[in-house]
Parts: sequence; structure tokens; C-alpha cells
Amino acid sequence: MKRKLDAASLIISVVMGVAWCLLGAFLYKLLKDSVWMPAIIGIYFLGLALAELAALKISNAFNGSQSATRKDRTAALLLVFGICVGGLLFEFLYELTPAEKTHQSTSYIFLIDNSDSMTWNDPTNTRSDGVRSVLDNCPKDFPVAVYKFNHYCQQVYGMTEAGNAPRSIDFQDNGGTNIDLALDTVLNDLMDGTLPGGSAPRILLLSDGEDDDDLADLSSVLKKANDVNATVCTISLGGYGEENLRRISEKAGGIHISVSDVSMLSNAFTTVAAANTEAGRDLLTYRSPTRLNWMYMLMRIIFLSILGGLMIGIKGFLSRTGADSNFNPLPAYLAAVLAGALSMELGINLLRLPALFMQAVMCALFVLVLNIRSSVTAEPSEGEAFSVLDPDRPASGGGRFGHRDDYYPGRHDNDDDDSDDKDDGGYYPGTDDEDDW
Repeated sequence: MKRKLDAASLIISVVMGVAWCLLGAFLYKLLKDSVWMPAIIGIYFLGLALAELAALKISNAFNGSQSATRKDRTAALLLVFGICVGGLLFEFLYELTPAEKTHQSTSYIFLIDNSDSMTWNDPTNTRSDGVRSVLDNCPKDFPVAVYKFNHYCQQVYGMTEAGNAPRSIDFQDNGGTNIDLALDTVLNDLMDGTLPGGSAPRILLLSDGEDDDDLADLSSVLKKANDVNATVCTISLGGYGEENLRRISEKAGGIHISVSDVSMLSNAFTTVAAANTEAGRDLLTYRSPTRLNWMYMLMRIIFLSILGGLMIGIKGFLSRTGADSNFNPLPAYLAAVLAGALSMELGINLLRLPALFMQAVMCALFVLVLNIRSSVTAEPSEGEAFSVLDPDRPASGGGRFGHRDDYYPGRHDNDDDDSDDKDDGGYYPGTDDEDDW
């Protein structure tokens, strides 16, 4: 008898998991600005559990397995409900923060685009008015500094009290746009003490275009921002480069504002300067650094592992693992869930891999369905017991891990009832019970 992994079940489950990941990411993006985040996460994991149900249904049908009992189906549906509620509750707990959530800035550092494109996007130098509007609303002794950048970065003036800072800045626009380099320059100045920004500096970045290097060094830049406890708030002008600037602010604990016209710059600068930024986080995306980072790391791993464990429970009630009683997929399922939970934390926050990619890995591992197929390679001798599905009868195999159906050729049951057959789960060709199949 040969035993092998049922590739069809494996592929079906992975496809269903990744398909839900893509749909879930779309819903997340659609709802995140208008719906309570714990509700979004609850919906996300509800959808993932339903994707698992669909994968199990297709897999069982493909293998000709009998339907689960009503009791097992009810238990599985209760677990689906529990996964939805658990996702909501865990996200709510994950967002709770001891009083440090509000990031009170100790200085403002303006980082202003003066690339060639600003010649026509801001011909009247409204950028300077935006900086002045912030200075006029600051306490007179509040520290501020200004840098400008194109394909390189230059300090206009270093840390100065707002009351004494120049109110007009001449931006001579030319060259390309290198946001990575600009941020790196400012953060290096903060790290070596050239720019004394205090314990929580805030960088206010304005740009009207895409980064020439596509933010190739963003990971190292974000690490430096974390090291100096700096937040980065971004303003995109004219819609160009908006996604990259939004990504920077989200990963560096700031906020992003998009403006379509230079007349809105003054208000945008005032808003990003005064906003109480939060160390934003949810279970599915990058978490901005905080002093309690280790705690949130453990919380995400534990919460996701619990949700994955509930999904294993659904498999336990509904999955038909095959005829071989020696096959127990539970250790593999537990390993897959732990790998999925760890990949979300380590992949997104430590390795800075794209969140969507790590979500796809998690979804595929959580929905994973493992079945074993058995086939006879030789005729059994009289009375020899095989753990195998007879090709002439429907596959059974119960919904609990390791269920066995034994096939005993040549054995005859002379009882008038089928009690023995029900007890041992066997199928005996040529007996009085053969027609029951």
C-alpha cells in the first residue's frame, strides 16, 4: 500500500487562503478610514475562516468524502463565530496603549522639496508661507529647523527658536527628487548631535513627486527614525508620490495629508505640525515603534496563534484526513499556525517585508488542508487487514483527526444486525452488511 500527500487538497487550500488575502486586503483598504478597526479585523478573520470552510468543502467533495454530521457542522460554525469575535477582541486589546500613545513633539524639522518640478507646482513660493504659518503658531522658544532637498539635501538653517527663525525662505528649484537621501541626512544630523531635536523630534516633509530611487533605502531610514524617536509627517502636493509618502508617515508614526493645490499648503503644514500622532498599529500591518514594542510583538504572535488554533478546530470537525489511521495532521497544523503568526511579526516589523506578502503567507498557512491518499499495490491475502478506502464505496473517514476505516477482505459477519460493523467501522465484502454501503 502506498501513501502520499493529497496534492489537490493542499493546492485548493493554499489558493483559497491567498484569494481571501487579496480580497481581505481590498476590504481593509476600503474600510480602514471609515470603520472601527477592531470590526475590520473581525471581518477579516471571519472571511479567512469562511475561506477555510470553502477549501474543506471542495477538498472533501473532490475526494468523495461523506458529509460531516450535523453536530460537527454546528461546532465548526460556532468556531467560525468565535474567530470573528476573537479577531475583534484581540484587535481592541492590541490597540490599547498606556498613556504614551500621544507623541508630543520636542522640535519641528521642515524638509521641503525644491526639485525642478516645484518650479511649476509652486511658482509663487507658497511653501515658505506654509512654514511661516507653523512658526507663527508655535511658542516663541520652540525649536525649529529647515532643510531643502532635490537630488541632494541642504540645511537652510539649523535648530532655532521659532520666534527668531526667518519668515521667508528662497527655494531655488532644480534637480531631481531623492526623499531617502533627504530623510537620511536629517536623521544622521539628529543622531550625531549636529541637530539637537530633543527627545521626540517631528519631521514635516513636503514633496510633489516620486522618489528617484523608489525609496530603496527606506528600511534603514525608518530604523534611524526609530533610534532617535522621530516621527515623520508627510504632505503630498498634486497627488504625485502620494502612496510612498503615506507609507513613510504610517511606518514612522506620523500622519499624511494630500493637497491638490498650493493654496492649501499653509493649512496642511499647520495640521501636520499640531496633530497628536499615534503609534498606530493593527494585527495585519506594520507597527510603529514604541517603548513597549516587545509587549506588542508578543501580543500579535499570541493573538494570531489563538485565531489559527481555532481554525485548526474547524479542520478537526470537518476535515476528512484519509483512510490511514496512522496519519495525524495536528502537529503539521500547529506548526503551520505558529509559522504564520511568527511570519506576520518578524516579516513585517523585523525584516520590513511588504505586509500584503506576509498576510498571504499567513492566510495560506492558516487555511492549509492536509489529506493522505492510500492505494493498494498488491492483492491482500485472506484475512489480511488494510487501512484503505475500497474503490467501490464512498470514502468515509470521520471529522476527527486520525479516524480509521478498516477493510477486512474475506471476513463474514453472521450476525443479523450490524452492531459489530458499526463498532469497528469496517467494511466486509460478501457479508450481510455489504448492501448497507
